[in-house]
Amino acid sequence: MATVLFGPLAGPLVFAGAAAVWWRRRGRSSPERLPVDTDLPILIGLIASGIRAGATLPACLTAVSRAATGTSGAELAAVAERLRLGAEPAEAWRRSALPAPLLAVGRDLARASETGAPVADLLDRHAADLRRASRARSMERIERLGVLVIAPLGTCFLPAFILIGLVPMAAGLLDAALAH
Repeated sequence: MATVLFGPLAGPLVFAGAAAVWWRRRGRSSPERLPVDTDLPILIGLIASGIRAGATLPACLTAVSRAATGTSGAELAAVAERLRLGAEPAEAWRRSALPAPLLAVGRDLARASETGAPVADLLDRHAADLRRASRARSMERIERLGVLVIAPLGTCFLPAFILIGLVPMAAGLLDAALAH
């Protein structure tokens, strides 16, 4: 269909469009922070469970770092090691390359260590917020998909509608106008 509409330029146009999309998505990732993944609410929930069970925060972080996928496990282990060695909690979390939601958890945990606030409830709120945000992103993608599906349908049906419906009608009107 694209070859019929655009002729020999169809291949380069499709290639250029695909290259532009790839380049745009490639530039979105931030090298200084790890990407946010869907495991974060689970990891935060595991940390909260460990704290409720009576483990220390460094012990919980070490245990959860083994369950984490990718490089976030190594970053959590590094934070746990800094805390175990006596670093200030705010400094231990600040120096990591963890995703922004986990850094927010770290800031709140550092604040809770200074004030004595209950940590497990705080972690549960963070996990619930991340789940809610993930659900909202999923719904946004689903709604966007409904819009994106219309473009190929329009590309397929619009030329047929014009050729079958409008061209004969215009030819008939032109023939009637020229006959008088």
